[in-house]
Amino acid sequence: MEQKNSKKTMSFTRMDRMVLESYKTLCEGLANYLGDGYEIVLHSLENYDNSVIKIINGYYTGRKEGAPITDLALHMLEDIRHNNGKDYIAYYSKNKKGEPMHSTTIAIRSENAKIVGLLCINFHMEISVFNFLTQFLPNEASNISSSETFNKNADGLLISAL
Repeated sequence: MEQKNSKKTMSFTRMDRMVLESYKTLCEGLANYLGDGYEIVLHSLENYDNSVIKIINGYYTGRKEGAPITDLALHMLEDIRHNNGKDYIAYYSKNKKGEPMHSTTIAIRSENAKIVGLLCINFHMEISVFNFLTQFLPNEASNISSSETFNKNADGLLISAL
């Protein structure tokens, strides 16, 4: 369920907004890596009525940028605030259609450890196994690099680079 007409706002600094802005690229990278089975949602807590500032694969829940925060996200936020330093919660949920999702909500902190946003990752559990696995197989458009060397120290890195 979505929170309607909450009119809840927080006072944000320029740094708070910059921190949230930096997470937009993280969302895009995660979505590209994880594939179409995941909905990635970035919430700003500055204004609950327009909380969603970035969403990828929003068709699973029917949300778009500018959507309000949900009651479940607010519940997760309260759980995180009272969770003795653990800034994330993993759980199972359902979308509006009743389809199951495996979800996690992660607090985003700014200066003075103030929670300014939430990163929510929802895996749509009814995606076909074929579609899920094809996300991890290379194709012509894939950027396949040469092998990577994992060194134990900087000296090994220099030797392998030469």
